[in-house]
Amino acid sequence: MARSFFQVGACPRCGASRHGERWLCARCQEELSPRCTAPHALAESEISVVYSPYRYRDELGELLREAKRARCFPPLKTMRALVGHYAESTLGDLSVDDVVPIPPRWRSVRERGFHIPLLFARTIAEAALRRRLSRSELGLLRWRSLRAARVQKFLSAEERAENMHGCFTSPHRALSGRAVLLVDDVVSSGATLRAAAKSLAERSPARIEAFALFHGSSSVGEKNQ
Repeated sequence: MARSFFQVGACPRCGASRHGERWLCARCQEELSPRCTAPHALAESEISVVYSPYRYRDELGELLREAKRARCFPPLKTMRALVGHYAESTLGDLSVDDVVPIPPRWRSVRERGFHIPLLFARTIAEAALRRRLSRSELGLLRWRSLRAARVQKFLSAEERAENMHGCFTSPHRALSGRAVLLVDDVVSSGATLRAAAKSLAERSPARIEAFALFHGSSSVGEKNQ
């Protein structure tokens, strides 16, 4: 496996030497320890468990907001380090056959120059499974049409569920007996993950789990603030 850029050089968050640490320096690992380590359920879905260690409205959520708003890469390095450290320490014993990122909206990719779920999926494959993300995994989930769905930022939970209904298709090989890990950047209402899991479930996987670095309050039953 090719050496990751995280294995050499300085901590992507503070610039300090990592002294043998792979993802973040020891101080940043301690300061950025997950706020919510317990996996949680996603009601009314084919997903058995969601791993989502950070709250989107906490300070760390600004990394994601900044990356999307300013189209800048430094926050991506810190987020990938967070994903890698969490995957290595928490998901390392996970028995997963396929790591499947939520597919990109190509307009967003053209505007930003990156697709965050894909970056996270590659990091999880490297950190937890010790391999590269395969091309076949990238083809397991696609948007059903160019229309697909509207951007969900300003939609209610009910509108998001309706918006995502039937938006994905899983056009390739059967997943019978295989364990799948869906990957997204943030889970809020859960509409995107539910729609993606429903499509994958048609391929008869043994189980579907999900990872999102950040979660909104509604996804884990917390009281909105």
